Amino acid sequence: MIKDPVFRLYNVLDYHELLAMIGQEVALINGKYYQKNKFHSLGIGGYYNEWHGFQYHNYDFFELFILIEGAAQLVTATETRKLEQGDIFFLKSDQKINIQPGRQRCRRVSIVFTPDIYNILPKSADGSILVKCVPFLEPFIRCDARYQNILHVDAIALKRILLPCFQIIHYFNCAKPRKELVLLFLTSLLQILQEEYLVSVPALQREYDIFRDIFDFIEDHLDHDIKISDLAGKLQITGNYLSAKFKKTFKISLINYITTRRIVKAKILLKNTDFPITHISHSIGFNDSAYFAKTFKNMAGITPRAYRDGNFEL
Repeated sequence: MIKDPVFRLYNVLDYHELLAMIGQEVALINGKYYQKNKFHSLGIGGYYNEWHGFQYHNYDFFELFILIEGAAQLVTATETRKLEQGDIFFLKSDQKINIQPGRQRCRRVSIVFTPDIYNILPKSADGSILVKCVPFLEPFIRCDARYQNILHVDAIALKRILLPCFQIIHYFNCAKPRKELVLLFLTSLLQILQEEYLVSVPALQREYDIFRDIFDFIEDHLDHDIKISDLAGKLQITGNYLSAKFKKTFKISLINYITTRRIVKAKILLKNTDFPITHISHSIGFNDSAYFAKTFKNMAGITPRAYRDGNFEL
């Protein structure tokens, strides 16, 4: 297995610019908190070529793989599928694949980007939390009986999609990449893809909309002792019912979710402040710093001090 090179990725967007571009607010996970923090810049790149296949590998980024001529065979860890002209494969980060062209000439366009939000926000087993926060990532994350990361478009729609793609590739590969123009055409591309996706595939059921207030409350009270009974009272249901409904919807227990959010915040504070570790543990709801260190190591695989001293991702 090899890693694809990141084809001259050029930092053209940061997290806040992305939110402004797609007109979204991060409301479900942390509407207030994430707007106060600047994350790593996003990378974006594009390329167009005729290709003759490549080895089984994975990616460090999202990719739009658009087959514009010929046919190919897509091999994943679980299945083999055919791709034809007009197919768009939404490839998510770290997904292992092998795509081999057919006998005829094959040409493809790829647009790649690395949104940090994918690596920072905690995800449920099916990616629902992430999808809710950034709807344009839904085609990459979603995979169910009605949609399996491939969207087929007709010739007219393909032309509409390729226009901003080639503009991105052109301005990305200039001697001095034009940030404002890449941003303009990326915006156009994402809007077109979202339109085609919503026309072809029903959007995910938003069962977890009822949890919006719960998520907001958790984020605003990570420094307190959060009781499930208090959360349940906000929805006027019992604690047992809330816990069962949460686990069924997000494939993670409510207690584990709260702990995950505390550890995520701890990582941010460890990397971006000089606060003593004891102070950080108290600020995220751990009264016992030793218990905090134990919990942190269980979830992160490393102690808080080692995490602060080392070069580790959030």
